[in-house]
Amino acid sequence: MTKLVHIINPEIIRAYDIRGKYNITLFKEDGYYLGRSLATLIKKHGLPQTVCVGRDGRLSSPDLHEALIQGLVESGMQITDVGIVATPTLYYATVTQKTTAGIIITGSHNPGDQNGFKIVYQNGPFFGEDLQGLARISASGDFVVGNGIVNHIDIRDEYISALMQRAIGSLGRKLRIAWDPGNGATGELVEKFAKSIDAEHFIINSKIDGTFPNHHPDPTVAENMAQLCDLVLKNNCDIGLAFDGDGDRLGVVDNKGRIIFGDQILFMLAEDMLTRIPGAKVVADIKTSNFVFSKVAELGGKPIIWKTGHSFIKIKMKEEGALLGGEMSGHLFFGENYYGFDDALFGACKMINIVSNQNYALSDKIDTLPQIYATPELRINVDETIKFEVIEWIKDHMRAQGIKFTDLDGIRISNNNGWWLVRASNTQNVLVVRVEGNTEENLHYLCEEVIKVFSIFNINSESIRSFIECR
Repeated sequence: MTKLVHIINPEIIRAYDIRGKYNITLFKEDGYYLGRSLATLIKKHGLPQTVCVGRDGRLSSPDLHEALIQGLVESGMQITDVGIVATPTLYYATVTQKTTAGIIITGSHNPGDQNGFKIVYQNGPFFGEDLQGLARISASGDFVVGNGIVNHIDIRDEYISALMQRAIGSLGRKLRIAWDPGNGATGELVEKFAKSIDAEHFIINSKIDGTFPNHHPDPTVAENMAQLCDLVLKNNCDIGLAFDGDGDRLGVVDNKGRIIFGDQILFMLAEDMLTRIPGAKVVADIKTSNFVFSKVAELGGKPIIWKTGHSFIKIKMKEEGALLGGEMSGHLFFGENYYGFDDALFGACKMINIVSNQNYALSDKIDTLPQIYATPELRINVDETIKFEVIEWIKDHMRAQGIKFTDLDGIRISNNNGWWLVRASNTQNVLVVRVEGNTEENLHYLCEEVIKVFSIFNINSESIRSFIECR
């Protein structure tokens, strides 16, 4: 054992991953000690000393990658380095290479000055208390030592081949497809996919660039989808597909240039799956529209509402034996003929298959879905130190008025007009709001209700007001 104590800033240890601003709250040294700590945990558990490592295209990722590898090597790990890849590609490599753990260096959908680490352990999520445990090992300084080795492999072609076989299948009509990787980690993968799929492809922003020069890599925000919407309309495309910075969130645009909500995508995937597997279970996060739960049940499926967060959804799917899961944020999880993790490229392949095998336009399909009078995910900036406290304040306020609510994740209140939800984000310093009314009028009414609640606690509700005014 060596004695090198290192304190990881507790602010960067989030619910699902480690994430912070590079050289402000997150430093190169954190990568080194994270490697030492994870290796120590693996050794303590008596597991094979094998770790798969990958990184995204952010400017700080090479430094963090170098430090992480050094920490793992000095702790005796056998490392499979898959280079610059999307997070789902790292997940895939961890499963197929049969490594004990996998680490992807990524800031996901956050701004370019942020970065971090997502970890999988024994093919399952590693989060919450697991991450706190690594911080404690780092603070103790009790690290294992050894002489590890690094093997570099390029798994991208194998990964693409697997998705082609498992998700694309037999295509029908030839499509015109628009792609926007947003200069994120999926850029080179999208270029490779385009060569494998018999379609006409229109690709923008495929060069991996950690400065994200064209738009922020988050497809849940409408302004980030504007280029893709224009590309679809300009080239008369059948579908547009967008990805976040690390490729685990999918955004979809129909042939009319309209953004499709994450829960609408999930429903289309569920409807398709239930034709093959009657009675299958589908897990959806608490921000999901009521129509998804009711329609999945009508089709003979078993819908399950659960907490937001990729780690929570994966665990719930495993517990329930569910074959599909999804979040409003565009995380989509596939257990049918796949490994149960979230993979936006797998989801894109599924959507291509669905659209190519229907004899009508994607927009026609969307128009047949129940009318949703709902906001997208609205994000309210709030100080990181009080965001969870605000949720408790709102709960206490509602209890005092005798109003019933669901507190599975944040607070969700349902009444005859519809429902609204407020929860604290586990990855950003924001409160996430979603409101759904059973009519346009009731949507506005419920939005005003949320604004009134926020005003009590001096929370800025500008984005909700902006949404109402734009309707």
